[in-house]
Amino acid sequence: VDRLTKRKQSFGDGIGWGLDFSWKEVGPKAPYLITTAIIAHGLLDVIAELPDLEPAQGLLGSALIGLSSWTRANSILHPEIGVELPAFSADMRSPVLNAAAYTAGILIAAQCDLSGEESQRLNAIKDAYVPCLGWEYEPGTPVIDLLHQCYILTALDLGHSESEERKNYLDRKVIETVALFSTSPGNFLDTGRLVQGTLYEPPLPNHRKHSAKAVGAPY
Repeated sequence: VDRLTKRKQSFGDGIGWGLDFSWKEVGPKAPYLITTAIIAHGLLDVIAELPDLEPAQGLLGSALIGLSSWTRANSILHPEIGVELPAFSADMRSPVLNAAAYTAGILIAAQCDLSGEESQRLNAIKDAYVPCLGWEYEPGTPVIDLLHQCYILTALDLGHSESEERKNYLDRKVIETVALFSTSPGNFLDTGRLVQGTLYEPPLPNHRKHSAKAVGAPY
């Protein structure tokens, strides 16, 4: 908690966290949506075990304010799924699916989704799942990343009420999605890329064909 307190940054009307090191052209102090959502999730778990830890409660409250206000003020239309999603950061104004999903899941779990907008966003992301492929990263980016699939699956778990139907859905999606990245027993791809259009040569091992009509299995 002391470390999080020292590294917090202004984010929306509250606080957030970055990576604490530079990434691409973004400096180490820039807060990110996904990092803030993950830390808020950790703080929720900490407070569930240690409800009297007041510094953690204060950090969580400010982080939830940051996430809520950022989502309201900095949302961008995702053209493919037709809903507005919060930008990844001040320097990377893209509607990244995994970051938006994780934020929605946390705000729902923390009972901060009074308007129901986060539930609508999470359901729209849930429905954007591509069979035999998983969830894309953002519009126009051909990256399919295993870690980001896990973020979205975690968000769906956080954001949906307990029910047998919900449990069965998540069980199926976890098995189906993670299996897409399996190359052999115990080995998994970290990242794959979509190949658009006709293939005249065999793609690299971590490439999958993807067209408007069908999604092929790994070649």
